[in-house]
Amino acid sequence: MLKETGSLLEHFRIKQVFWGVAPYFLAQRESDVVEAELKERNLLGFPLDKIFLELKEAGTRDLMWKKVEAKSDGTIVIPPKKLLLGHTKEDAAVPLDSVCFMKEFFLDSKNGLVLPIKTNISAPLINPGATGPQTYEIYNVLDETITVNVHDLICVVDVYPLDYPVQCGAGRFKLQRRGEIELGNPYRK
Repeated sequence: MLKETGSLLEHFRIKQVFWGVAPYFLAQRESDVVEAELKERNLLGFPLDKIFLELKEAGTRDLMWKKVEAKSDGTIVIPPKKLLLGHTKEDAAVPLDSVCFMKEFFLDSKNGLVLPIKTNISAPLINPGATGPQTYEIYNVLDETITVNVHDLICVVDVYPLDYPVQCGAGRFKLQRRGEIELGNPYRK
């Protein structure tokens, strides 16, 4: 039973940390552009199956994403209803006795307001032992383009303690390296 005077954060020993956003991203390309490029390379003789086509095996994973960097003043334009992949500015080092969850929203560091950009609610799990910058999704929920300054974006992360530390953390896979977003499954060869 929760104490009436205590908060959920205190009861579950949850800590919150705040991470900045790095100034480099990957923007999802339009499916018709990807499909045309695959056909041009004779890698696709059928309509693009956006769910089941394994582009990594076709050697064309880079076709799905294009690199985007913030301007020199730190601003980035996010088109409406478009997905970007980004990194935290800070390197994470999640202990083996904790797990982290990124909140599905971003805060403006100037005024603390929630911005109209979201991250996938199921994607932001950060496993015990994870190290390095963390990848997250940014999605503009508006019907119009927005311009944000990456220096003003704050990613809120809840840190939950585990009852027992894990034996082998996620950090051994080294999927995320600074300046490059690695896609794929660490268990698949």
